[in-house]
Amino acid sequence: VIPGVTSWRWIALADAGEFGTAVSPVVPLIVLAIAGVIMSALGVVIVSKFVKNLHEMLKTMDGITHEDGISTTRFKVKKKDEKSELGAIQKLFNDFLDEAKINSDRYRTIASLSDNMLFEWDFHKEVMYMSDNMLQKFDLKADGATLSNGRFLDSLMTPEDADKYKRDISTMLKNQKGYSTQYHLMTKSGTPIWVSFRANCITDRVGEPLRVIGALTDIDNEKKAEMQLSERASIDFVSQLYNRSTFIRMLSQELERRGPNKVATMFIDVDDFKFINDRYGHSSGDEAIRFVADNIRKKVDGRGGFAGRFGGDEFVLCYTNQDDIANLEQIAMDIIDELYVGFTTDDGTLINVRVSIGISYCPQHTEDVNELLAFSDTAMYFVKKNGKTNYHIYMPEDSESGEYNDPEGFQAN
Repeated sequence: VIPGVTSWRWIALADAGEFGTAVSPVVPLIVLAIAGVIMSALGVVIVSKFVKNLHEMLKTMDGITHEDGISTTRFKVKKKDEKSELGAIQKLFNDFLDEAKINSDRYRTIASLSDNMLFEWDFHKEVMYMSDNMLQKFDLKADGATLSNGRFLDSLMTPEDADKYKRDISTMLKNQKGYSTQYHLMTKSGTPIWVSFRANCITDRVGEPLRVIGALTDIDNEKKAEMQLSERASIDFVSQLYNRSTFIRMLSQELERRGPNKVATMFIDVDDFKFINDRYGHSSGDEAIRFVADNIRKKVDGRGGFAGRFGGDEFVLCYTNQDDIANLEQIAMDIIDELYVGFTTDDGTLINVRVSIGISYCPQHTEDVNELLAFSDTAMYFVKKNGKTNYHIYMPEDSESGEYNDPEGFQAN
C-alpha cells in the first residue's frame, strides 16, 4: 500500500534483451512484390520463348504457301532444344513439312505423268490450281478463276452448255457427292474437243465444302468414233439419209417439244422405180435413189428439218420451219419439177424421175407420230391411185377406203 494512492496499478518489469526489435508490416509486402516481379519475369521469359517459336512456325507455314516454299523453308531447331519437349514439337513440325513436301511432289508428279488434266478449287483460300497440261490445252488462267464465274470451264463452252455446267456444279456442291459427265470445250487452237469431266467435293467434319478436286480427260477420238458408229447405225447406206427407226425417233422428239408450233411430214414415193431398175439396171436404180436423196436433203438442211429413207423407193421429210410449213404445197411442186429434170448415168443415159407426194400436219391432222406418218403415206397413195406425179394433202375421207388406209402399217406400230 502506497500512502496517498487511491487506485491500483500493474507494473511489470523485464530484461530488454529478452525481446527482439519490432518488424514493420511493410516489409512482407515488399518481399512479396519482389517475388512477384521475379516470377513474372520468369513467366515472360518462358512465354516469350514459346511465342517466339510459335511465331517462327507461323512464319515458316506462311513460307510454304509460296510455290517453292515447301522445299526451301524449314524450322531451325537449336541444338540445346533437341532433347526437350519444345525440341520434340519443333521436330514434329519439320516432319509435317517433309510429309507436305512429299505429298506435293507426289501430286505434281502424278499430274505431269497422267494424261488427265487436274484442277483443284480451295474454298477457304479462294485459290484455283490447274495442272500444266490443262493450261497448255485450254486458254485458262488460275488467277481470278472460280468454279463457275465465267473464267473457268464455262468460258470454253457455248452459252447453253455453260448454263448446264453451272447447274451441274451447283448440284454437286448441294449433294456433296462425286459427279461425272462429258463436255464439249474449245481448245487454245480453236478446235472443240470432247472431254470427260469428273469431280468430287471434299467437306470438313460439319459438312462445309473445303475443296473440289477434279480431272478432265481428252476423249475426243473415242467420242467421235462412238458418234460415227452411232451415225452409221442410224444412216441409210445408199441415200445417206436417216433410216426408218432413226427418223421416227427424231420425229417423236420434234412432236414432244414443238409447243404451239406446227410440224409437217411429206411422204415421197418414186413412181415406176421398178421400171428404172429393170430397164437401166440396179446400179442406175441406186443412182436414182442418191439423186432423189440429194435433192430432198436440200429442202430441209439448215432449216430445222430432216430427211429419211424408209426403204426401197420411199422417202420422208420432216418440216419444223413455220415459213416452210406455210408454203409446203409450193415446196412439193418444186421437188416434183426438180426431180423430173432427171440425172445422167455414167454411160450417158438421161433418166427422168417422177414422184408422188403425200402431206400431213400436226396438230391439224393428229399429234401422234405413227398416225402422222400413216396419214401422209395414205395421202401419197391417193396420188398413186389418181395419176401419180403429183402431191396431195391428207383428208379424213382418204382413209375411208380400206385399200389406202395405213398401207405401211404405221398405226399398227
